[in-house]
Amino acid sequence: MKKKIINTKLLFTVLIAAGLTFSAASCKKDSTGTTAETVTEADAAELTTDAITPETGGMTAQGVANLREFTAAGGTLVAMDRAAELPLNTFGLPIRNVTSGVGDTEFYVPGSILTLTVDPSQPVAYGMPPDSAAFFINSPAFAVEPPFSDALRVVATYPAANLLMSGWMLGERVIAGRAAVIDARVGKGRVILLGFRTEHRGQTHATYKLLFNSLLLPRPE
Repeated sequence: MKKKIINTKLLFTVLIAAGLTFSAASCKKDSTGTTAETVTEADAAELTTDAITPETGGMTAQGVANLREFTAAGGTLVAMDRAAELPLNTFGLPIRNVTSGVGDTEFYVPGSILTLTVDPSQPVAYGMPPDSAAFFINSPAFAVEPPFSDALRVVATYPAANLLMSGWMLGERVIAGRAAVIDARVGKGRVILLGFRTEHRGQTHATYKLLFNSLLLPRPE
């Protein structure tokens, strides 16, 4: 039976990756043992999905290449919480997750409410107050690497001190002053990194707008 190939550019303008852990290493290998750390168009043309079965699941390097192609052609990829690791590891963005590789003895937030500083002038934050809160559960936080560019917009950050509003937190210094939400241009499209669960269990009303605005954004000029 032939596999039906669907051109997502014809059907969707926005794709959401929510609450999953992705990394280059977690993308399933193809028959040559290649992963999606650096996927070119030539690589994608040669990749197979033989390693994918109903039992193993997973995303191949071909799938990652398709996501990047979708985004570069004008689509929006919204990556929420740990799912931000996918574009960070495979899209070549000058952004790193500052919590990556940090042990639980240095940084641990098992489910707490943190103070959030928002830039309401950014389209992703339209209608948001400048001071808000984020539900953080071992989530990422972002550092933008130089050279800085208008193609990367920091939408929300954690303050430099006194982050904890409610709950428990170890290692505040790891994410203090770091970005929590970023709007990054990729080709003709964009990747929105929502570094926490903006809709956690339908309870985090204060940050719904960050998600909904991300879904409604037009293509970058």
